Amino acid sequence: METREGSSTSGGWFRLFTALEEFAAKDADRRTDGYLFLNSLNFQIGTSLVYLFIVLYAGPRFMANRKPFKLEATIRIYNVFQILSCANIIYQVSTECKGYVHIKYLV
Repeated sequence: METREGSSTSGGWFRLFTALEEFAAKDADRRTDGYLFLNSLNFQIGTSLVYLFIVLYAGPRFMANRKPFKLEATIRIYNVFQILSCANIIYQVSTECKGYVHIKYLV
């Protein structure tokens, strides 16, 4: 399908994607230049598309004729872990910031 100026529709998508990459690179944090998966938008967009495919298409079809998983025990263990982790973080912040921040609201 041809559009004006003789370019194809896929060329429009390429220009849009290139413009998005330039916009993201303009204010990017230069300390992350060497990090894996952070150099371009390809990985982030690809991961998002795979996630949407699994959640909206593959997951519901996979679970269509199956019983739901029983996750009560797993969720309880996860919740206890989260509570302990948050308590640890609050303790560490309160002990490190005693002289700098008023922490009377944390206790």
